Amino acid sequence: MQFGREGESIIVSQGKTYVNKIFRTLTESGFDVAAVPIIFVGGGALFIKQNIGNNRVCAMSVVEDIKANAIGYEKITRALGAKQ
Repeated sequence: MQFGREGESIIVSQGKTYVNKIFRTLTESGFDVAAVPIIFVGGGALFIKQNIGNNRVCAMSVVEDIKANAIGYEKITRALGAKQ
């Protein structure tokens, strides 16, 4: 799907706004992102990595596999199923 330059600009701008909202929410919830390492997993992790800069966080790890969340939930489901 093609959005054109204006569409891409809107998407990137809104994405950056969302990344800022994530960090604002973390801070408001009592997490000191400058002192606590953070791990981002899944499809949005790469976008976050590209749009926050490491100077805003203590340490940041990014699992870039867009299927990482699904893989993790699948493992949890199998483990829970094995216990039954």
